[in-house]
Amino acid sequence: MDIFSKLYAEFGREIDFNLISKTGDKTVYDIKTARGEYICMVVPDFSPIRFYKYMSSQGLQQQLYEDGLSVAKIIFAYIAENNIVSVHEKLNGRGASLQNDKEVYQIGQTIARLHKLTASAKYKKSYVLLPYPNLMGRVLIAIRVFLLKKISYKIKYFKIRRLPCGECHRDINNRNILLTPEGHTSIIDFDMHRYQPFAEEIIRFYTRRLTQKDLFPSFLAGYNQERQLEPAERAYISKKLHLEI
Repeated sequence: MDIFSKLYAEFGREIDFNLISKTGDKTVYDIKTARGEYICMVVPDFSPIRFYKYMSSQGLQQQLYEDGLSVAKIIFAYIAENNIVSVHEKLNGRGASLQNDKEVYQIGQTIARLHKLTASAKYKKSYVLLPYPNLMGRVLIAIRVFLLKKISYKIKYFKIRRLPCGECHRDINNRNILLTPEGHTSIIDFDMHRYQPFAEEIIRFYTRRLTQKDLFPSFLAGYNQERQLEPAERAYISKKLHLEI
C-alpha cells in the first residue's frame, strides 16, 4: 500500500505536495487539497521507542488543542510501509524574532500559557495518538513511559522536584512560536517535549536560544503576566544563571 493511500482516500487524488523540510527523522510537506491547506509529516522506521517519542508529541499536541491552547489540530494519523503519517491543520503566521523586545515578551506569554495548562494532574499521564500495531511494541512503550515519568524524572530532578512541573516544550525558538499580523501567538513542534520543572525550560531558553541576553527581562515580564513564578523558582533560576530576577 502506498504511504499516501489513506491521504488520497480522505482528500481525493488532487493533492499538491510542497516539500518543506527533509531530515533523517522526518519529512514535512505543505499539502493543498480541495478542503484546504494542511501540514503532512512522514516519520520512517517506527520502532517502539521512536514511535512513542513521536506519537506522544502528537498526542500531547492534540490534548492541548482540545484544552484551548493555540496549537495545530491533528486531523488524522496512520501507519503505512513502516512510516507514521500524520496530518494537522496549517497555522498562519511567521516565526517570532529573538531580537525584538515585544516578540520575546510574547514568547514568554506563550510558554507561560503552556506551563499553566500542563501543571494540572491531568498532564502527568502520557498521551499517545494511536496504538502501536505490535503487542511487544506496546509493552516496550509502557515500560518507557514508566521509566520516563516515574524513575528518570525522580532521579534527575531529585533536588528540585518540589518545584512546579508539567509538560515543557524544550525547543523554544523563532521557528516554533508563530505570530499572526493581528498579534496572536501559536506554538508548534512538540517533538522534544518532556515532563520536568518549568524552571528548567526557562533556563534552557536563556542558555541555548536567547542570543541577546539583555532581552531576558522581556521574556520574564511576558511569562509573569500569564503565570507568576514562585519564589522558589525565582531563586533556582537566579542561582543557575547567576542573575537577579
